[in-house]
Amino acid sequence: MFFGVALDALGEKGKVLLDAIDQLSHVMLKITGYVMKLAPLAVLTAMAATVTVNGLSILLKFAVFMADVYFSLILLWALLTLAGFFFLGERVFKLLTLIKKAFMLSFTTASSEAAYPKILDTLDRFGVKRKISSFVMPMGYSFNLDGSMMYCTFASLFIAQAYNIHLSLSTQITMLLILMLTSKGMAGVPLHRWS
Repeated sequence: MFFGVALDALGEKGKVLLDAIDQLSHVMLKITGYVMKLAPLAVLTAMAATVTVNGLSILLKFAVFMADVYFSLILLWALLTLAGFFFLGERVFKLLTLIKKAFMLSFTTASSEAAYPKILDTLDRFGVKRKISSFVMPMGYSFNLDGSMMYCTFASLFIAQAYNIHLSLSTQITMLLILMLTSKGMAGVPLHRWS
């Protein structure tokens, strides 16, 4: 924030640096696009190597892992709906109906950030003032990464189980706390879908 304020205070001198930062962001997004295009090939080769070394039975373990992740996400949604019902009453079901398209966009792209504009429009239709939603939503996108945290937790536990590493309850709680903090800095790029 201080950097942005200082850059704005420089006026025309700051515009040069602002243009350079803008161009750099385009380069970074282009690199990310290349990585995303190559990711399915990388996943295919990684899966082929894993099946070659461990046999087809490893796919059953992956299926159990993914089923656990999706079950937990459904449970999270149920709890969030219940909390919404507590605060909004039956209007929560109208909100869920309105965000259905944005939810499907988030799910299919594996990035909630792709649905951000749709969510803002949906909240407008639901009756939330844009001044409020445009302030609260970015904070939620930055600090409320429950799904990402859950995915990282399951992945960590899956890897520990795959290598027969016993994790004590205190270690698991420590992992939970660390993942709660570190997930806040996760990138909005949907690479986790291909990992």
